[in-house]
Amino acid sequence: MTSPSSILLNNLRQLMKSKQYFNDIIHAYIIPTTDPHR
Repeated sequence: MTSPSSILLNNLRQLMKSKQYFNDIIHAYIIPTTDPHR
């Protein structure tokens, strides 16, 4: 059985490879590990 996080990650990867919203493929997306408002 595939975990929900694996499904979400695969969906994100497919979206980053598609050109549905952007003209180019997104190669990376940085997710900060801290809250800048603290």
